[in-house]
Amino acid sequence: APAARVALASYRVLLVLLVAAAYVYSTPVRDSRAAVRWLLPGKLGAATGIGVALVFRFLPVLQGDLTARRDAVNARLGGERSIRERIRLVAVGGLGRALSRADRLAVALRARCFAWNPTSPPLAYARRDWLATAAAAGLAGTVLV
Repeated sequence: APAARVALASYRVLLVLLVAAAYVYSTPVRDSRAAVRWLLPGKLGAATGIGVALVFRFLPVLQGDLTARRDAVNARLGGERSIRERIRLVAVGGLGRALSRADRLAVALRARCFAWNPTSPPLAYARRDWLATAAAAGLAGTVLV
């Protein structure tokens, strides 16, 4: 019985991850930011919307940097080093690269006169949104069962 409960929980997590991946793949960043700003009014919504937009744009770049860093370590006979040394090389280099990218992003935002109140696109429920809502409601229903 405990194993079945754990397997069901793992299945639910997998479903949530699949729905989230489908959302990220199918929804433009600007629409996601507008939806968050609509859901949370005021400065909190603006700040959260900015965070969502930055994560959607910035995270794939950071993942690419870490992948490139790991490939570079492996090309330099990283397989012959201890796992601790390889992790240190990738993590330290990746963190330095992430911080430099964040600094450049901050400078670019200031240079473009970053605004708290951009014009958001109009929000409207499309046919595929109803399908996604039904899938989310189904997932929520499985959690309650």
